[in-house]
Amino acid sequence: MQFSFRAPGLGRGNSGHERSGFGPTVLTVLTVLAAPTLGGLITTDLPAQGLVHTGTAPGVALPSSGWTRSLTYGVDGTMWSLVFENDGSGTAAGRTLQLHRSQDDGATWALVTDVPTVGDGRGALVSGRACDRLHVTWSATDTGSYQSLYYQAFDTAAGQWVGSPELLISSTSSNDQYYANDIAITEQGTLGIVFNTHRSPTLSGFSGWSGGLLVKRRTDPTFQGPFRCNTDSFGMLGSMTAVGETFHTTFRTNTGLYGIRYRAYDTVAAAWVQAADVALYGSGQSSMRATNSSCITRDATGNLYVLYSVGSPNPAGGALEVAFAARSTGYSTWVTSLVETDPALGAGNLTYQHYSLAVAGDTVFAVFSRATDNLESLYFRVLSPDPNTGGATVTPDPASVAAIPLVLTNEADSFERVDGLRSAAFRGDLTVLYGGRPASQAAGYVSVLRGGAAARTLAWSRGCQGSLPALPRLVSSSLPAVGSAFLYGLEDAPANAPAIVFSGVGCLPTPQSLDPFGFTGCEVGFSPLASLFVLADPSGTATVSLSIPGSLAGGFELQFGALVLAPGANPGGAVATNALSASVR
Repeated sequence: MQFSFRAPGLGRGNSGHERSGFGPTVLTVLTVLAAPTLGGLITTDLPAQGLVHTGTAPGVALPSSGWTRSLTYGVDGTMWSLVFENDGSGTAAGRTLQLHRSQDDGATWALVTDVPTVGDGRGALVSGRACDRLHVTWSATDTGSYQSLYYQAFDTAAGQWVGSPELLISSTSSNDQYYANDIAITEQGTLGIVFNTHRSPTLSGFSGWSGGLLVKRRTDPTFQGPFRCNTDSFGMLGSMTAVGETFHTTFRTNTGLYGIRYRAYDTVAAAWVQAADVALYGSGQSSMRATNSSCITRDATGNLYVLYSVGSPNPAGGALEVAFAARSTGYSTWVTSLVETDPALGAGNLTYQHYSLAVAGDTVFAVFSRATDNLESLYFRVLSPDPNTGGATVTPDPASVAAIPLVLTNEADSFERVDGLRSAAFRGDLTVLYGGRPASQAAGYVSVLRGGAAARTLAWSRGCQGSLPALPRLVSSSLPAVGSAFLYGLEDAPANAPAIVFSGVGCLPTPQSLDPFGFTGCEVGFSPLASLFVLADPSGTATVSLSIPGSLAGGFELQFGALVLAPGANPGGAVATNALSASVR
């Protein structure tokens, strides 16, 4: 792999916003021999920056947090972000968690609404499998005095909240509070929310500073649980991702002063996969010396990556590390690798928010600023499976090569909070939400950095498999860019199965059930306008190539789906895949 860089003019990002003394140099990654690792998804174009929001003194505005999901895409190509703002009034009404929207690929943003409570704290959001839903969880005091846990869906088509906020867990005192940490969704639409308690929870089965999981399947009237994550002491600041119908969580425990641990919850079996939480450091967990926050994500294969920080007396000193576990091994073995040496990082009860994971197609990125450099600039490294060590390969090698710069500034605290887009349903260019409080913007700011390719795909709707051993999926292997061939198709279909691939535009807020045709549990989320016949190969895959003329202006979405013939899988003898939204740019 080789990288080269070019820097645009100093002092102004693509969005045109400029702050005195805060003129970032945005550096572009050129993939010369990187296709096997980067999948060709990082482009040679100038990354686009968009200013989401700025705070106003004496208040402050920042991304919701560095480990919660604060950024997502909708099926219609809209980007959504969560911003926390404190107006400095010292009142509960002055603390708001705001929902912002961009309809031009992140270049400009508008405030849509805030969550319908007061005294808001941090929150997280995720796009639903329906085409017009966001799912949001957050903490707030609302009419009380202490932080309680809430959830509510947001209708993106109507631009309004659905119903009333659902109070999931209510607080009773300063030592009995509940804090939102993360939210995720499975392919079948099951929602998961991870949270943690305060010092003395009244919640049955929970001790001080424990982590919990709430689960809501598509057919559940309410959230089920809470299920305690940690079996060791403490389960703080949980992070979560979904692979299939299983939620994978990480959190901070006390052992190791502190240590990061892992545990998975199978939503079909409604049970934890492991009897106890798993130490990422194995037998060396007692000397891990981590901090409070970690970030977990998956790659396209379902391998897991966990980014966290450690400090002295850990042998690595101050550093960012990544723990990797392969799906092929059932996540039974965790191997750790160095991501970045950062001597200024400490250990213990510290909550750093300046590092995150991001996913772009087949590629996983560690995106971070450096405490040693006073959080002045933003960098990244590429993570991929290492078949030799069973861990992650970190590129470029942190032992000998500096990290790749994304944005360079000369002001401290420019990148206090960093949150990479890490949706498994998304395939596109690297996208990062970040913010800080440099001297030139002491009231804080929130911005988005997106790689040069605006074209992207998003998997949505629910597939069905009947009695098949695997769920057939419709996936993309390239981006729907104007003037190129867009490659998409089937995977995990029965060997040599025939299928009908159909396309259309828009979406159906209420999907069309295929039960009347005997395709039990199947649905279509949009109105098909055209179709073609494909035949899967012996491995169950089939590829379609769609040529997108260079004369098109772009800026629109196409929808794709497939019906796979599978005699005996259900009474109708066919199953439907998920839908795939292609944002043509």
